[in-house]
Amino acid sequence: MCNILFAPWGHGDALMKVLTRARAVLPPVFLGVLVSLALLSLLASYPTKEEWLRAQAKRLTHLKMTSEMIAKANPWRDDGTSRWYGLLSEGVIPFGSDGGVFVVTHSFHANDTRMQSILRVPALLCTGRRRVSDATMAVDQQGHLYTCEGHICGALHLTSKKPVNTLQDFLETYSYGDEKNTWKPYHPD
Repeated sequence: MCNILFAPWGHGDALMKVLTRARAVLPPVFLGVLVSLALLSLLASYPTKEEWLRAQAKRLTHLKMTSEMIAKANPWRDDGTSRWYGLLSEGVIPFGSDGGVFVVTHSFHANDTRMQSILRVPALLCTGRRRVSDATMAVDQQGHLYTCEGHICGALHLTSKKPVNTLQDFLETYSYGDEKNTWKPYHPD
């Protein structure tokens, strides 16, 4: 059972050896408490949304977007009434003939392992830390950072009701039909 629960972290075999040895020495209740504390400690080590955004901001401020990167990016799709763009985790999203932003995303669904889901609330109550859920950050060609609070359902899906030809047009795009969640400037503290 523990091997299945810990396999996503890659510690299943080693943990099973420790638990097998410990079971002979420790009463089951005490062993359960130790395992629970270890899991809460592991979940508490995951970054919060703000920690994730700061780490991405630090990484993206050093990124130099080239015209080749923009040229290789997939074009926006047009269904006749709106334009949309899909991005799995990170990459360049183009606009106009030579503009673009580099975008990184984190999906809430990336957190969904069985054990993480079970311990989400106890970890929050015990540690006070809310793990990163949906988060998106973009950097433009001048190094300015932006975030969008829209949902990331495994991939970023941006929509626009007009052609995306400028940075301002891009900043008015939204994710998964939620027009309230457009892009906002991000200034790390």
